[in-house]
Amino acid sequence: YAASSKIIYRKDVTLPFIRDATNSGIRGIVVEAFGAGNVNTEVFEAIKYALSKNVIVVVSSQVQNGAVLPIYGGSGGASLKEAGAILSGELSGPKARILLMLVLSDDRCNSKNKKLCVKQVLMYSKRSI
Repeated sequence: YAASSKIIYRKDVTLPFIRDATNSGIRGIVVEAFGAGNVNTEVFEAIKYALSKNVIVVVSSQVQNGAVLPIYGGSGGASLKEAGAILSGELSGPKARILLMLVLSDDRCNSKNKKLCVKQVLMYSKRSI
């Protein structure tokens, strides 16, 4: 966690960690989920809490190959996307963190459309890879 960037990137997130970070003014979180974008119920609730406070949440995967996809409900990628999280596709967690840092620091994206900017950059990166 880098306080200056106001972004978290962690593999082992928990409800108290996300809630505390959200309450401290974090602007973005990158969560490395399992498989195609699955988290446990506690982390899912924490992500929904962060989203309710206008924190941008990007979900990437811990697996080396494969993408985060909106396949599973419950606390899976489909439910995360429906809740408002951004699925990183094939972008790894560290790369998603860099992308989020760049977008959040870019003055061309005003505060009301930062989430849209992240989605557009992800779509562009998929076409250019």
